[in-house]
Amino acid sequence: MNSQLQIPQSRGSTPVSLSDERGEGARRRSGWHILVSDTRNEVAAKVVSKKGLDKDQIGWIREEIAIHKRLRHPYICTLHGSFKSLSNIMICLSLCRGGSLVDMMGAMLYVGELLAAAHVHGAFVQLLSALRYLESVGFVHTPRPQA
Repeated sequence: MNSQLQIPQSRGSTPVSLSDERGEGARRRSGWHILVSDTRNEVAAKVVSKKGLDKDQIGWIREEIAIHKRLRHPYICTLHGSFKSLSNIMICLSLCRGGSLVDMMGAMLYVGELLAAAHVHGAFVQLLSALRYLESVGFVHTPRPQA
């Protein structure tokens, strides 16, 4: 566990514990698995270091948070909250076990196996459902062919 990560606590706030670091992503992001003590809910925290980010990059993160606040769909991670400190921005999302679709496909390619048709079908149906929802709330536009 990274002892340098500080979770903002306010009077009456719920204690949390960091179980383990889940990995590191683009733009100095690090993922954490967090257990909220009083509810026993588990969330994933995306931690972004503000060090070296310019105003545009911080604006993109704020926009990501604002968009996520408006989304409610079974195949899109739910935003549970966000916090900022002098050095980091933390975005708390639903914990999605099993990794990403990209990770699963990469693992299958690495071992030289094909994904089972049922997995491909299920992932495709979920992806299309999420895209349809995003379009219905105005976040994505799918151009239609002219008749």
